[in-house]
Amino acid sequence: EYPAHEILVVNDGSLDGTEKILERYRARLRVMTVPNGGVSQARNTGILAATGDYIALLDADDFWFKRRLSANAEFIRRFPEVGFFVCNFITRYLHYDNRLVRHYSTLSNRRRLNFDGPLRGNAYELLLQSYFAGTPSAYLFKRTLGGAVPLFDPKRRLVEDMEFLHRVSMQTSFLLIQEVLFFKTSAHAQSMSLDQIKLYLAHRDVLLECRDKHQGYIRTHRLEKKMGRSLSLMSTMIGNLYFEAGDKEHAFAAYAEALGHQYSPGNFLRVVWTVLKKSIRLLI
Repeated sequence: EYPAHEILVVNDGSLDGTEKILERYRARLRVMTVPNGGVSQARNTGILAATGDYIALLDADDFWFKRRLSANAEFIRRFPEVGFFVCNFITRYLHYDNRLVRHYSTLSNRRRLNFDGPLRGNAYELLLQSYFAGTPSAYLFKRTLGGAVPLFDPKRRLVEDMEFLHRVSMQTSFLLIQEVLFFKTSAHAQSMSLDQIKLYLAHRDVLLECRDKHQGYIRTHRLEKKMGRSLSLMSTMIGNLYFEAGDKEHAFAAYAEALGHQYSPGNFLRVVWTVLKKSIRLLI
C-alpha cells in the first residue's frame, strides 16, 4: 500500500445514508457534502479542494486494488515530466458475454499503444481512435496542467469524461500503465437502446465541439482526416443503433452524415456497404 496525502470524499446530495457511514471515518477523510449537481460538479469540488501535487479519482462504484497508488508513485518517480497517467482495470463487458475482461484488451488500436512509458504517439490522435482511458477511476494527473487546474464540464450529463480527456490530451504527455489496478463494477452495455443512442450522440457532439474549438491544434498536427474518420465512424454507429431501434428515417440520415464527415473512397465504400446491408434486411 502507498499512503495517500489526503482522501477527499464528495457526497453529491446522496440520500442513502452515506453521511452516517462516513462519520465513522472522519479522522481519516475530508468529507464535503454538496447539493446534487452531477458527477462533474462533484469531481470538480474535490479537485479544487485538493492540496496534493497529483489527483487520483475513484467513482463510488469502483474498487482500487492495494497497489493502485504505489504503482502510480513508481511511474511518477521514473517519469516526472508526464502529466497524466492511466491504468488498466478489469470489468464485465456485456459485449464479451459478460466475462471479466482487461480494459486494454478491448481497445481497437491497442497495437498502436505503448505501455509503461510515455506515449510515443499523439495522445489526441489515439483518443480519436478509441477511448483508451475507459473511466475516470483510471486517471491520475498533476493538479495543474498547462498552468491551470483541469476541471470537468458541469453542463455535461453524458461523456463528460471523454470531453475532459480530449481537452487535457492537448496539454500534457500521457503514460498508460499495463498493470491492472482496480475493478470497475458497472458493465459496459452494448444494447441497441435509446439510452445507448443518447450516449453515442453525446460522443459525436464532443467530437464536433473539439473539431470546431481546436482547429489550430488539429491543423498543426495534421489530424483533419483522423477527426473526419472518427466522426464518420461515430455517425455510422449512431445509424446502426437507430436502425436496430426501428427508426429507419434517423438511421439513414445518420449514414448520410457519415458520408459528409470524410470524403474518401474508403469511407464511401464502408458507408455504402453498411447502407446496402441494411437495405437488404429491409427488403427481406
